[in-house]
Amino acid sequence: MNGDRNLSIVYAEALRWLHDNNVAEGAFGVFASSAGSVTVASTLSYHGMDSILDGVVFGAGPTFIDLDLVCSGGAPGVTLQLQQGVDSRTYVDVTGQTPCELYRPDLATPSFDCMSVLGSEADKIYPDTIVHVMVGQTDPSINFIDPQTQLYVNGITAEQQSWEMINATPHLVLKTNAGLNRVLQRIREIVATPPLVEPDPDPDPDPEVEPSWGSIKGRYR
Repeated sequence: MNGDRNLSIVYAEALRWLHDNNVAEGAFGVFASSAGSVTVASTLSYHGMDSILDGVVFGAGPTFIDLDLVCSGGAPGVTLQLQQGVDSRTYVDVTGQTPCELYRPDLATPSFDCMSVLGSEADKIYPDTIVHVMVGQTDPSINFIDPQTQLYVNGITAEQQSWEMINATPHLVLKTNAGLNRVLQRIREIVATPPLVEPDPDPDPDPEVEPSWGSIKGRYR
């Protein structure tokens, strides 16, 4: 079964090509919204994109974070409405059932891992990547998105990780000036953040001068 875990490898390969062919200099990052945020989050958790991404800003996602936790009711903020939201927005298996409808704690459910951003095999540690999540206050799917995005932020360990709600903003956060300006502000903040550098235990007494900033005064990698 192809969930975002598998499909996101296509996007990961595109990012890798752009990075390795020096299409962009300086900070290297992504803004992703709604379903796109699930794809990008999956490139971090399953395809190692934290090795090249300096920062990621998400809008209205990611969702489908851990279907085992959500469908079992074991995650904070899980309601029947949220579980029904999962079932109405995701796949139907060969029996015509959906994840939360199908959930049985006494049965193995490998398809849950395939559809989960932070499944059991996910990489959840991104020491060199800044992750920021934004949710629109007036998003009609707020009860579906809010608890899952917070589950995501609390489930990862990044260089920095943060979550915020944008007032009077719908599902697509770029649709309002408040959302657009906040996205741009957050991107600029990420670009201006120097990368974390581990101290050299044996420093060169006469080091060569090397650049520490990218061509757009961003994080150098």
